Amino acid sequence: MQKFGSIFFLTLSLALANWGEGRATTWTVAKDGSGDYSVIQDALDVCAAGDTVRIGPGRYDELKVHTFALGGTAAVIMIPTVSPLTILGSEQDSVIIGPSVSTPSLEGYQTACFVPDLAPPVGFDIQKITFENVDVLAVVRQPSTFTSCCFRFMTTAAIEVANAPDLHIQDCEFESNDAIGYPNGILEFSGGINPGLIVRDCTFRHLRSCIAPTGATDLEISGCYFEDVGRAAFISEGCVGSMRNCEVGHSLPEYARIHITSRSVIELENLRFSESAGQLEVDGEGTQVTGTNLILTGGTYYTVLVTTGAALTLHNCDVLNGGGQGTVQAISRTVFAGSKADLRNCYWGTTDSTQIAQWTYDGNDDPQLITVQYMPVLDKSITPAKDESMGGLKALFQGGH
Repeated sequence: MQKFGSIFFLTLSLALANWGEGRATTWTVAKDGSGDYSVIQDALDVCAAGDTVRIGPGRYDELKVHTFALGGTAAVIMIPTVSPLTILGSEQDSVIIGPSVSTPSLEGYQTACFVPDLAPPVGFDIQKITFENVDVLAVVRQPSTFTSCCFRFMTTAAIEVANAPDLHIQDCEFESNDAIGYPNGILEFSGGINPGLIVRDCTFRHLRSCIAPTGATDLEISGCYFEDVGRAAFISEGCVGSMRNCEVGHSLPEYARIHITSRSVIELENLRFSESAGQLEVDGEGTQVTGTNLILTGGTYYTVLVTTGAALTLHNCDVLNGGGQGTVQAISRTVFAGSKADLRNCYWGTTDSTQIAQWTYDGNDDPQLITVQYMPVLDKSITPAKDESMGGLKALFQGGH
């Protein structure tokens, strides 16, 4: 009996010890000294995997020069070294990470708000924080989630993605000060593989390029609003996925609103565009794009451009002329197998096939080009009633998925 009791208490002690080692800790950061720390990095330095850091109101601008385990040196405010890790702000507008003025470099090094160092590829969960006034606001190397965050006033990009799978960004705002040159929103490195990118219910303003994924299989862009931007989306290098329930407001000149290229396979649905230079550009052998319920209100240069062996299918869409060189240009000089431009059952603003032919530059104008299929045409627009506001459409779209 004594032997059994000793074994029992030894087992219980070991179990309690292991349980204690596995417990997650919540650390608090407060500018007024009421928390565990007043500097965010001091809290991150003591974190173990699975811990949570709660950040109170205030501006946190303690840029420090850091040399990373993966190589390179930068001035950063938040450098987590363990994963998984949860970082929670008390309120998006009251927790501000970054200097009060634009600071693209410090001591000659690029600046950033959040850059994880070498860590297991498990992930981070970041919520209710505003990042601002540095060169690159966040660099992501592993699966991460950003929810209800604001990224603004960067000089290069808001989020740079370096071969990170499963990056999920939801209910976030991206905005640039247009005085510093319209930088980028979510930028993935060319040649990178970034599967599982999800961008939901986000707002983008004053950006050159809002979402630029590469190699993103299972890509989802949905419920987003774009205003005063160049490209809403530049989708390339074998992306596979969808863009749905989005609205593109006023746009910068000389840009295609959505450009899909390089063997990407994308479904477009329920998208509304205001007038711009170009609305939709599709190119590259192996690129396949299908679209339904798109309101392409007319490009001042072109509305739809299909080039270099791509395949485009649009049905039940408004494909309108904006006074530019043409509504649709299908200008592939080499018609690869599978190349096509199928725009049947769309509304063109007229049912006059002669007029539509004049607006279309294709194989009927040059036998080397793709021929656009457009008959039969719809006799009325799919556009909602004129009194439907852009904001109302945004609410409708965001509630529809």
